[in-house]
Amino acid sequence: QGASSALAQPLRARCAAAMQGADVREGHHLSRLQASVGRALEGLGVPHASESTLASGYSLDFVLGAGGPAAVSSAAESSAASRLALEVDGPNHFTSEGAPSGATRLKRRQLRALGWTVLSVPHSEWARRPEPARAEWLRQLLASAAPGPPAPPPAPPAACGAASEAS
Repeated sequence: QGASSALAQPLRARCAAAMQGADVREGHHLSRLQASVGRALEGLGVPHASESTLASGYSLDFVLGAGGPAAVSSAAESSAASRLALEVDGPNHFTSEGAPSGATRLKRRQLRALGWTVLSVPHSEWARRPEPARAEWLRQLLASAAPGPPAPPPAPPAACGAASEAS
């Protein structure tokens, strides 16, 4: 409820309808860049769903997770652990100075508030790498979002007097 209650319900509904309407008008067009990233994900064996529209109205280029596209799509809004998005950011996502545009920054900020981890594939990063190096770069990007290794279990408490016996 917390992050999603920032707007009154009527305004949230209007915003979601407007975003979903734009989504339909745009027809979820996959760019060549996005298709290339999708092929790299497939080559890496990363389960993903392409062009997922969330209940919030946002459309994500790729939702990543285990269980294949159907499972990824159905889990996308439910489990915080499954909320990993990969956005392919073409030239329109950046200002003339190369910084992310206001709309791109807003979308990322709102998705983070909804519990998503958002990774970006900037067009310039993808284009400057030869085809064979792109998959490795993408693998490293995905690894950067992976949770760290689990913490080791705590050591059992020392028995009474064990410390003095060891000295």
